[in-house]
Amino acid sequence: MQLSLASINSVRSGIIEGMSEETFSIPFEDLLESLPGRILPKRYRIDTLLSVSPHSAIFRTFYEPLDQTVALRLFKVRTHEGDYQYKRFLQEAKRLAAIKHPNIIKIVDYGILEEGYPFIVTDFVKGPTLEEVLNSTNRIDADQVVILFSQIAKAVQHGHENGATHETLKPSRIILFDDPETNNVVVKVTGFGLFAFHHKLGWVLKTPMERQELIGTPAYMSPEQCLEDKVIDGRSDVYSLGCMMYECLGGEPPFISNDPKDTLKKQVSQPHVPLNVLRTDIVVPKRLQSIVDKCLEKDHIRRYQFMRDL
Repeated sequence: MQLSLASINSVRSGIIEGMSEETFSIPFEDLLESLPGRILPKRYRIDTLLSVSPHSAIFRTFYEPLDQTVALRLFKVRTHEGDYQYKRFLQEAKRLAAIKHPNIIKIVDYGILEEGYPFIVTDFVKGPTLEEVLNSTNRIDADQVVILFSQIAKAVQHGHENGATHETLKPSRIILFDDPETNNVVVKVTGFGLFAFHHKLGWVLKTPMERQELIGTPAYMSPEQCLEDKVIDGRSDVYSLGCMMYECLGGEPPFISNDPKDTLKKQVSQPHVPLNVLRTDIVVPKRLQSIVDKCLEKDHIRRYQFMRDL
């Protein structure tokens, strides 16, 4: 059975014309096992499953016409081309695909498999994530933090200027690679729009624990993300970025616990330990400490109001 992109023309009784009910009811987990080696009509050849989350899966994929490696993210929500939610998904994908910045992973294509699962195709960048670097080195020197987070902040600000709040910033969303032309480390931010995609597809994520499933850990969630029915805007990304800077400089996130709910409570109400108190064995410039402190203000009014200010 061949996979198809968004080329479905009609729906009858909830089943796409020309497709058996058995095809349309394939469980997501079973589909993941069968996809490697399959070729989509636009000549995307799916290769290796890279990661799986509660809401999506990522495959290393080859775009054969250009012999180019890309990444395909498949969403665990079944829909069809005539569905209103899928139309909203396409609108969001088109909007986000228009966002172009040297430090943002670009969306290059989108569609739906004939089994009913929507997907996006993005650039593929080979390099470790910031999470992997921290697992290896524990912390990063202050001068490198400034270099890396200047790029991250510029990328996220560009997203904000184009109407996209990230909402899922964390170290695993940051990819690092060496630019052979400049010999500098370049940052690529990935994951823009994931929360919005799930919202458009009807996957309602209202409670903090549901958000945690999408984000993966509450250690980088802003206080407003930890509370229900709170408005989330770009200042939430400022807080998440502050959590990452704190971890890079101090060797651990500002709030950690074996109980995710306990971490959520700390994000909302417990002040963070200043970096110079957490680590008396290292020197973090006072100016940089003050920047991190401002990012980690519980009240979003007291944080940097725009990422460009940071």
